Amino acid sequence: MAENPGNIHLTILTPEKTLFDRVVESAVITAYDGEMGFLPRHAPLITILGIGELRARSGGERFRFAVHGGFARIEKDLLLVLADVAEASPDIDVPRAQEALARAREARRKGGGHEYLKALQRARTRLKILPRA
Repeated sequence: MAENPGNIHLTILTPEKTLFDRVVESAVITAYDGEMGFLPRHAPLITILGIGELRARSGGERFRFAVHGGFARIEKDLLLVLADVAEASPDIDVPRAQEALARAREARRKGGGHEYLKALQRARTRLKILPRA
């Protein structure tokens, strides 16, 4: 349960590490079928994650993550995100993300299989969450 009743304890886990473990006021995830927002006292829920952005807010701080698949569960003001892959905005390797986007666009141009769609979505998500100047 979150330390402050009116907040959510958000934990983001990947197979490699705990990426984020903090109390936040709200969070928005990208589920397999669209975005879902969470505030304190949300009804219990388990969902499959899609490829997209995870946003959280705590006071004046904003946190953004690129998440690529996995599961999310909320219960008793605890939001647990078990991500296949997740990256915090400051950790994004911009040249690598831009190269991945170019490769995915080239695969699309050449009429590649459906895998290029996921690669395109992953690259776009990484670039979307970058800090804005």
